[in-house]
Amino acid sequence: MIQLHREARKIAFAVADSGIGIYKSLASSSHRPKTHADALRLAIKQGVTRDERVGRGNGLWILSETVKHNGGQYTLQSGEAGLHLSSNNLTSERVLEVPSFEKKGGCTFIDFQLSAAQRILLKDVLKDQIRVDVDLRLESFEDEFGNHVIKIRELELGTATRESGEAARILARNLLNEGVPHVTFDFGGIRMISASFADELFGVLYRAMGLVEIKTKVRVLHVNTDVSYMIERAMLPKISTN
Repeated sequence: MIQLHREARKIAFAVADSGIGIYKSLASSSHRPKTHADALRLAIKQGVTRDERVGRGNGLWILSETVKHNGGQYTLQSGEAGLHLSSNNLTSERVLEVPSFEKKGGCTFIDFQLSAAQRILLKDVLKDQIRVDVDLRLESFEDEFGNHVIKIRELELGTATRESGEAARILARNLLNEGVPHVTFDFGGIRMISASFADELFGVLYRAMGLVEIKTKVRVLHVNTDVSYMIERAMLPKISTN
């Protein structure tokens, strides 16, 4: 759910799911949090994920850093714990009852607010992070010249999930396997992509193809600063949290 508070110039977001919860999700990982509160504090750190073979642990970390940079606030609740950030002060508490869709579930609930008066650019939010040395050529391509263009805006699954990133990657690999010299991802009309989408599409392609091949066979078109930054981050080496 999204609400725009015009007078206060704030945007409020609320997201919830009925999964197993953050604590149970990380309990089987290498991180092994001792308490529900420990799990939440781990979840907002860079590189923390349930399965490093699948995820990269950027989602909640990027959200946390964005809210801090913007001067906003958020509440993250899952299992028996809650985590609150307000005025850049992070506090945690034991929560006796978290809203849930099913009593057997471990609902995770995120409520965050951002100032609409301050522009957010990921390159500023994450400015201390190393950028990858990949120069994907940003050129204008026209279909009549024989270029194979995948228009991201036309993807049925959108740009928010790992599944949608996987679908775009499989489409690109199929084209390349059929012998096309290169594929072009057209991001026209796309303002933002999720960390999971970027990793599943560009991160997996980069790790499978390597620097030389991806510079030769993969091109991007009409990317804004934020989308470009998410693509570059996806191709960074995985961050060790040990």
